Amino acid sequence: MQVVIDARAANSAAEPQQYTEILAQGRAGAWILNLPPELRVNQHEIEALLTRVFDGKFSDENFQLAQQMTINWCLSKYRKMGLSPHDTEWL
Repeated sequence: MQVVIDARAANSAAEPQQYTEILAQGRAGAWILNLPPELRVNQHEIEALLTRVFDGKFSDENFQLAQQMTINWCLSKYRKMGLSPHDTEWL
């Protein structure tokens, strides 16, 4: 499975981002991560988890499950950091 960073998120931090699609599906089937800035330092963790769980198992049902897993991972990271997702640009 290929997981890539959304190019919009990597470009400029000057523009506020809406993080409604933390995990999206690209045209070529790649899964595109668009993590909030606070969590990008730990992006390798969710990439490894998604690869381990879903490698070679591409379907709409698995993609929806991967989206939920990614959201849960983000919420867990926020709790561990002592932050609320409501205090960030994420929501």
